Amino acid sequence: MSEQERTTADRTEVDAVQVTADTYLVRAHHRDPWSIDAEAPWIPVGLLLIRGEQPVIVDTGAPADRDGLLAELDRLIDLGAVRWIVLSHEDVDHAGNVEALLARCPAAELVTTWTTAQQLALAGTRLPHDRMRWVADGDAIDAGDRVIVAQTPPLYDSGTTIGLFDTTSGVYWAADCFATRVDRPGRLLEEMDPQAWRDGFIAVHQRATPWVGGVSLRRWERCVDELRQRELVAIVSAHGPVIRSGHVAAALDLLQELPELAMVAPRVGAPRCLDARR
Repeated sequence: MSEQERTTADRTEVDAVQVTADTYLVRAHHRDPWSIDAEAPWIPVGLLLIRGEQPVIVDTGAPADRDGLLAELDRLIDLGAVRWIVLSHEDVDHAGNVEALLARCPAAELVTTWTTAQQLALAGTRLPHDRMRWVADGDAIDAGDRVIVAQTPPLYDSGTTIGLFDTTSGVYWAADCFATRVDRPGRLLEEMDPQAWRDGFIAVHQRATPWVGGVSLRRWERCVDELRQRELVAIVSAHGPVIRSGHVAAALDLLQELPELAMVAPRVGAPRCLDARR
């Protein structure tokens, strides 16, 4: 199989899911690289578009999906009108297209943490210092018809991570939190078997955030309760299906259980040992 054929088999075309009237999850699906199953499950990799008075793009997706992401964003909005590009953190599946997107959105300011910008600069990413703004947990972005608040998700695989809560739509961007595997691309949460969702949720977070098994349960409960108090309309992450209001409470309950579940559940899809003699 050629590299092009393998890549095509391992990821899908980019599409968009409408979360609320003005909010879209734009994503591709990639085969789970950690799976040892012959037919590996899929993991979404995406970004968020808010088509408000001052349009916002949250995260920029993975380089492998660049052409498709830009084409889908072009379809949904005039990129010249985008006012804000927000990076949750520096990982390549979140910041991999930041240079390309900044070039296509000349009116946009880049919003992220100082540490994320530092990490990207050290990796050789060229960032326009005259178009950057730093935020930290609790800071707010005035986007005209809405205020978007930086709120760190309970789970993250980079300590630089910020999440974002849109106070107008009630949508929370959770970055890597609430990730899961899906058995087929485009699967809606309401179409998934509840046990499959639960198993995939535990397995992904075991791998990406293994530290969750050692957190203080009292502190963990406080972090999850901060999200409960938001009365969320939807939770959207870079690596999971859209969680709408009917499933938000169940997702938060599962998240609250995770520290204890992660310690006892089998490490599904853990990599096998390699035989060095081969």
